[in-house]
Amino acid sequence: DPEVYDGWIEHLVRRGAVVVYPDYQSANLLAGTQQAYLVDLMAGIREALLALDRHADSAAPVVVVGHSLGGILAVNYAALAADAGFPTPDVLMAVEPGGCRNCGEGSGFGVALPIEPSFPQGLEATVVVGDDDTVVAEADARTIWDLLEDELVETRAYVRIFSDRHGEPALVADHHVPLTRSPGTLNALDWNGVWRLLDAQVACAAPDAACDTVFGDEDIADMGQWSDGEPVRPLEIDAPSPPPR
Repeated sequence: DPEVYDGWIEHLVRRGAVVVYPDYQSANLLAGTQQAYLVDLMAGIREALLALDRHADSAAPVVVVGHSLGGILAVNYAALAADAGFPTPDVLMAVEPGGCRNCGEGSGFGVALPIEPSFPQGLEATVVVGDDDTVVAEADARTIWDLLEDELVETRAYVRIFSDRHGEPALVADHHVPLTRSPGTLNALDWNGVWRLLDAQVACAAPDAACDTVFGDEDIADMGQWSDGEPVRPLEIDAPSPPPR
């Protein structure tokens, strides 16, 4: 439910964004079939677009973000939006993605990644993982990364957020990093990690922006400092250089 992400949602709205949070599954995670999740996702977005009267030719940047199973769905949206007549994303962020039905040996649970996706031209895609994520680890994230590379998404980054136990309370980069309510915590991993990174990408995707990508900025990996001045462990970013214009 969106309540566990309400800190991030409120932050985005305060910055001027319109946030659509599609309800794609029942309260019981194991009820029904996961095959319906993608259909439900697209149906929910269609209803939201009709209610908002927003169209694919809007000048505002379009950003799709997903966490865990939502990360798999976010990749699907980016690949399917054009054919569905939906706004195509300028920015894709998959945070600690997991639940990919057709990745590796697979578990029989979750949603499949698109086999031959057609991502929008100029898409800036980011895959974010936590170094202490023991729920989904990095297998699906690596599969998404390879898919982006295979489909020639030139502007992409693989970002690792690290735990830092220098102070109290400790910053733990587990599977709950994006959650701002229990079992997650609103802390520097949000403000200086996923929030700051996405904010910078949204600003860079604006029509009048002077940048093509945020990953040329040396400070983008900075995570701030503890109260005693000790730097918080910075992000680790693997970002292939985009081709010159």
